[in-house]
Amino acid sequence: MRRMKVLVFVLMCLSLAAPVFAQDTFVTVTDVVGGIYHLPLSNCPTQGLTYTRSTNAFGCVSGATAPAGGSNTQVQFNDSGVLGGDAGFTYVKATDTASLGALVLTTPLPATSGGTGFASYAVGDLLYASTTTAIAKLADVAAGAYLRSGGVATAPVWSTATLPNTATTGDVLYASASNVYSNLADVATGSVLVSGGIGVAPAYSATPALTSLTLTGATGNTLVVDTTTLIADATNHRVGIGTASPSYPLQIVHAITQAAAQTWVAHVSGTHTLSGNSSQIYNGVLAQALLNQAGFNATSGTGLRGLNVVAQATGASGTVTGIVGVLTSLANTGAGTVTDIWGFYSNGPTNSGGGTLTTYTGFYQPALTAASTIYGVRSSLTANANRWNIYADGTGQNFFAGNVGIGTSKSAALTVLDVADVSTNAVRGIITGQYSASADGGRLIGRKARGTAAAPTVITTGDTLASWVGEGYDGSNYLQTGAILINSTGTIASTRVPTTILLQTGTDAAPSVLTTALTIGADQSATFLTLAGTGAATGKTIVCADTNGKIYRSSSGVACAN
Repeated sequence: MRRMKVLVFVLMCLSLAAPVFAQDTFVTVTDVVGGIYHLPLSNCPTQGLTYTRSTNAFGCVSGATAPAGGSNTQVQFNDSGVLGGDAGFTYVKATDTASLGALVLTTPLPATSGGTGFASYAVGDLLYASTTTAIAKLADVAAGAYLRSGGVATAPVWSTATLPNTATTGDVLYASASNVYSNLADVATGSVLVSGGIGVAPAYSATPALTSLTLTGATGNTLVVDTTTLIADATNHRVGIGTASPSYPLQIVHAITQAAAQTWVAHVSGTHTLSGNSSQIYNGVLAQALLNQAGFNATSGTGLRGLNVVAQATGASGTVTGIVGVLTSLANTGAGTVTDIWGFYSNGPTNSGGGTLTTYTGFYQPALTAASTIYGVRSSLTANANRWNIYADGTGQNFFAGNVGIGTSKSAALTVLDVADVSTNAVRGIITGQYSASADGGRLIGRKARGTAAAPTVITTGDTLASWVGEGYDGSNYLQTGAILINSTGTIASTRVPTTILLQTGTDAAPSVLTTALTIGADQSATFLTLAGTGAATGKTIVCADTNGKIYRSSSGVACAN
């Protein structure tokens, strides 16, 4: 706009000055004070000139005008000594608009007048304001450089770094050399951009190796791998594997149909290689659960569980041969020596905080009724030297509230201790041994009290203190056909429990009757069964006792000699 106004002003000046200069004939006038004036005669060729000294101005004779050249709105100029006009050089007063077909300046128009001050340029030059009143040229440079700001009130400059001229969707800009930017082409979905190292171009990788990864998001899923493969829930502070909505701090969900081989939901594998003797402990999996009571009570029977294993069979039908809650597979596959292997090892509790620990149970099996057959503990080791199905080498007590069965031919114990044996060896059944530097021998003790084991009370006369009974199987039932009984008799008092011993046999009859054949009294007398008739008549051997208490058989077979 400024340049246009300057051009209009120049054109107006030219149009107004056209009658004054560039004349062919002049009259020179010198006034009394030495002023010299050139009078162009051609301005008033027919009227003559007039001069007004007070204004120092010339004009044509009054009453006449110089003829105009060209048509209306055309600017007047000296055309070989006469006024002329041209359609290419016009001025419209009503709109204050001048137009010129071409303008040739012998001196370039300066910046202060709306020009540049330059008459020539090199290809690629850019113009910029070098000061507040001057224009300068910025020469072109090598391909790829871009124009960048030099700062406020500072000339712009071409960049030292160069940029590529083309790009494809997905391209990433990177420095391929010093001050050179290039395009890194996009690759298949799933790859990530990985640093190539200091001074090395980056590259895409489908399997990047990260030194560390820090996610600082506080809400939502800050890490999602393949929708449900791995989820990090920052809102609830949970990690899910196989689930998009984990419900626990760590939840693993695994679903598979018709596995072709043994499979695991979670597989932990580690190797500890020794480089010298070590007393350290290498743990495959460590599960630690801490319960801060904080002055409150955890009232559940199992309020704190270090490891809770749940294995369930589901579905409408089918058969599962076996379910194992915890399986330990232990082995020595090397050529070295392993001293001990424990399938289950309870390290026992500690009580170091000053509190109270009431009861510790190394292994606990609560009451169950779900299965038709239930084994609290079962071991199937076959007989061999140095093999024990149960081996308790501690000196603490052992307690069995239920019946105990020992042997291979009994499926259930009939009483507190039921021993079954199929061996025909001379040494079999139950052995009680005494191994000491004394005259004591093995002993079986039968004990009787009324009341309870925890609060016994005194027995009474006629109570059986102990008995040994023999049974025989008649094809349908076991019959008690022989026994030795120890019974209380007489007066029972402190330090006084008199007894009798009864020897009983089964009669040779149907049914056999368990009958007392011999009674040894508290007075150490022996009383035999009284037989009806004489010994000869009954065919029985008569047993006699002499005055010294010795027992002998009657020589006559009929009566005792004494």
